Amino acid sequence: MEDSPSRSNSIGTMIGLGCGIPLAAIVILMAGGLIYLSTQPDGGVQLANNVEDYAVTYINENKLLEPDEDLVAYYDVTVQLDSSEAAILTNSRILYHKDGKTTAIPLAEVERLDRGGDGMGGDQIVVHSKTGESMLIEIAVWNGGDVFFSTLEQQVQQAQQASP
Repeated sequence: MEDSPSRSNSIGTMIGLGCGIPLAAIVILMAGGLIYLSTQPDGGVQLANNVEDYAVTYINENKLLEPDEDLVAYYDVTVQLDSSEAAILTNSRILYHKDGKTTAIPLAEVERLDRGGDGMGGDQIVVHSKTGESMLIEIAVWNGGDVFFSTLEQQVQQAQQASP
């Protein structure tokens, strides 16, 4: 006995709906995700001219900079971009802020800068001070570690030339 044409059409319609509805839902979710991500702040290393408002607000509210300091570079370590862990470079200090605590090394007291990393894990920058302190700054791959390091080198050089 052969299937009637109406039964074949209803099976085809069911298969089409069974595949089409989930596929449409996936496309809608992906489009929504892209729209959401495009409205979020940018991550990665940011120089003073393009630091996101959320970061400036956090820095100001938590009084992380001295009154005479200017923000030079900023890197938010967190995936959520909430500033709870960040590397901050000013014209006079390098700061690392994590869990409400801030470690700082004056640029004039930097003895040596080391840069490493395996290429796939990003950049590891170690700041060594003349007093024996060391600070590790890890910048995720493709987040501008080279920009942060070169800017840090430049600021250290300027601070040390200006210091007696």
